[in-house]
Amino acid sequence: MLVNGILFTVILLIVSIGSLALIRYITFKYTKGKGAKRFGLIMAFVIAVVLSILGWQGTAPVYVIDKDYNISEMRLIGGIEYALDNGKVITEIPIRKVSIINNSDQAFFLEKVEYGAGDRIYSSQEVYDSDSNLVSSSNIGYDIFPYTAASFFLFLGQKKIDYFMNDEAPNEISSSLSGEVKYWLREPN
Repeated sequence: MLVNGILFTVILLIVSIGSLALIRYITFKYTKGKGAKRFGLIMAFVIAVVLSILGWQGTAPVYVIDKDYNISEMRLIGGIEYALDNGKVITEIPIRKVSIINNSDQAFFLEKVEYGAGDRIYSSQEVYDSDSNLVSSSNIGYDIFPYTAASFFLFLGQKKIDYFMNDEAPNEISSSLSGEVKYWLREPN
């Protein structure tokens, strides 16, 4: 089931608070002594926090592009059966890959934008002939075709798309790393 990111967070909070209450109940019912009860409360809190972190970090976002080209960030819980406007049904989306469901009639492009020492490196795949003349050049990325679903392992396990449509990737960013990669979902050139 695909759920909105905010609803996913609420579900995680409910599960965490429920586990906290259950462990607290078990601790107070079946332990004697103040120290054991305090230890039980601490363990309940730690388990609830770990469940929340694992729940959020364990799933990658699913971006859905609707027919009006609006993008929604969703999270996957359990299985999926998503019906596209053209009647096709998507039944498999990996939980650990960033996925894009294009439910529109237009193709899009997921561009990989690389930065080195804070400045944008214009990433492209260039093809040269035997005389070292540039034959063709294209941006590095992925085509997202109409009415399809695509899943990606992004750079070093990155779990999000950074820029969308007219929100163009900047020419430079502040980074403590020597190189960084961002992703931009946009219309193809």
